[in-house]
Amino acid sequence: MKIRLFRGFTLVELLVVIAIIGVLIALLLPAVQAAREAARRMQCANRLKQLAIATHNYHDVHLALPAGHHNRPWCPTSTASTRVAGLPSLFPFLELTASFEELKTLFMSDPSTDSVTTLDTVRVAVIPAFLCPSSSGNSKQANWVTRTNYRMCEGDNAQHHWLSTSRPDAYHRGCFGYLTWYNFATITDGTSNTIFYSERDLPDTPNTPKRKIKTDIAFNYSGVFGGSATTASPSYLLSRSTCLGTRGSGGEYISSIASSDLRAYHGVLYDGVPFQTGFETIIAPNGPSCTRNNFGGFVVSATSNHSGGVQISLADASVRFVSETIDVGSGDKFSGNVVATGESPFGIWGAMGSRDGGESKTAP
Repeated sequence: MKIRLFRGFTLVELLVVIAIIGVLIALLLPAVQAAREAARRMQCANRLKQLAIATHNYHDVHLALPAGHHNRPWCPTSTASTRVAGLPSLFPFLELTASFEELKTLFMSDPSTDSVTTLDTVRVAVIPAFLCPSSSGNSKQANWVTRTNYRMCEGDNAQHHWLSTSRPDAYHRGCFGYLTWYNFATITDGTSNTIFYSERDLPDTPNTPKRKIKTDIAFNYSGVFGGSATTASPSYLLSRSTCLGTRGSGGEYISSIASSDLRAYHGVLYDGVPFQTGFETIIAPNGPSCTRNNFGGFVVSATSNHSGGVQISLADASVRFVSETIDVGSGDKFSGNVVATGESPFGIWGAMGSRDGGESKTAP
């Protein structure tokens, strides 16, 4: 009987096979990662669309858009000066009624919690509807409240005047302002040309700010703002180009406050300060941001972890991707500074942020 002998792999053959498999994996991995990012980006777009639809439903019920900040969401026309953000107003229209009722009970039973700095069950719960799956940061601020990637557009004007309890914000030109309830009739530039919401990426942890262009903010940067953070002399944009120059040699932001400042604390879902839940269309997406302090003037840019730009939802509930190379104009500020009127000096991006600037422009 003839016996057949089977020869095994040699070491060289085995190494060749392993090398081929490694090359194949290296070729496939970017494609897999790209497919996953595409899925995350689609999910992010869907969440932005749901926010816009919820805002439409809110308008149907209250005949007005929610105020951007410092209102009590269960009382749509309250002029109480609080730090409650406008985003919780949308809870009942996002199948978050239970959380809304818990929040309402909390605030009504203890008005002192309006400062949104008190721990409780509802505000430490992470809510996926307000988070972009592509975000590189943490969804919770350490042991404090949950955060949001989605922000309300406050327009193309950096002026801020929220310290007054006597009158609404007369300066922001977006759809959402301080103690101001606009409606669709005030969006004279057209709902398909006006931004409702966009994104802002989150830092890693509160105590260790991620020194990336997308997440850090330059505080108290000299020359950016005029006026002051008071009711008598509200902050206004003095020089956009100065804010654009707030990056150090390593690409990080320059700050006049220590590394333990609030750069890493932004994006708190329930906090109505624009630094937390608002943004302006003054500097291109993924650009730098500046603020006089955490309560003063603001130039907060939209940012994301998507490659090349950010996603926005418009007032007609459509969702678009806006490139970080979008036209932002050549202007450095509004003429006159105090009250911004007319066409935005900040190009297509600025025009999309204003609801009534007299220009009907949308992203290319």
